[in-house]
Order: sequence, then C-alpha cells, then structure tokens
Amino acid sequence: DPDIVKEWMVSYYALIEEVDYYVGEQLRLLDELGQRNKTLVIFTSDHGEHLGSHGRVEKKSFYEEAIRAPMILSLPGKIP
Repeated sequence: DPDIVKEWMVSYYALIEEVDYYVGEQLRLLDELGQRNKTLVIFTSDHGEHLGSHGRVEKKSFYEEAIRAPMILSLPGKIP
C-alpha cells in the first residue's frame, strides 16, 4: 500500500533528521571543549531500511537496502 510506505518514509526521514541534529550537537560540544581534533568520531548503524523497495517496509530480508549500513569515521588531521 503506497500510503503505508509514505508513512514509513516520513517517520524514517524524521528520525534521520533527529539523529543529524544530535550528532551535530555532539560535534559542537567537542568544538567548544577544544577536543574535536583529539577525538575519533565513529558513526554506524546496525542495518539499512527498505522504504518500499521490493514491496517491503522493514528490514526482514537480505536485500541490499536492508543489509547496507553506514559507517563514518572522522579524526581531524588523520581521517578526513
């Protein structure tokens, strides 16, 4: 049902926005404390999300959308 997928997408992107906000707050605090250049920041997740791909809205399969997970590393001067 396209309406269900749309609801899932709205919720998913709202959560992404919230995570983005809080990661930004953590980075801002590290900057304020003068610790950003001394801190390895690691961001990862445990799974991806279908968001309607393959007619699915959850992660209960091994399609690429469900198994692909982000991993971001940053250490100024060492890891861009």
